[in-house]
Amino acid sequence: MIDWLNPLLSLLGGAIGAAVTGAALSHFFQRRRFFQEQLIQRYSELVGVATTDIDRAKRIAAAFVTGDPLGNEALKNWVAEYIQERDHLRGELSRLCFQIRLLEPDPALGKLLQELERAWPFLLPGKFGSGNFNERFEKFEKEIVEFRKLLESIMERVQKKTQLWKV
Repeated sequence: MIDWLNPLLSLLGGAIGAAVTGAALSHFFQRRRFFQEQLIQRYSELVGVATTDIDRAKRIAAAFVTGDPLGNEALKNWVAEYIQERDHLRGELSRLCFQIRLLEPDPALGKLLQELERAWPFLLPGKFGSGNFNERFEKFEKEIVEFRKLLESIMERVQKKTQLWKV
């Protein structure tokens, strides 16, 4: 009677082991997929915030190039709104860069995100010809271009990386 019990217990143990292993692997891959989806979602948000900020910066640059936005009361209010928007976008950019760095396994992309956060274009309003505004304005325009190039290089790397994830 014991002779048939031994193979049955072995078979049952093997089946339980296979089921546990299958469940563990399934859990591992589901969790990995979840984090990949979270990472893609955060990168998408980052692109939205960064491009909105690039557009905001270009509008401010255009306002200073085409006229004296600080001399006109309506334009002064418009510039003040964009400065408030800048502060909000800066906070969003920092939040997203931090969240992505927590999820991102690639240290090179993490460093690029830190560079992106530091490369954020900033201009303290002023008037052309007063103080060093001309130099600051030229620097601001260069920062906009560098920020966009850095964002594009990050997105290229992310696209190459996510191509491997597609099923």
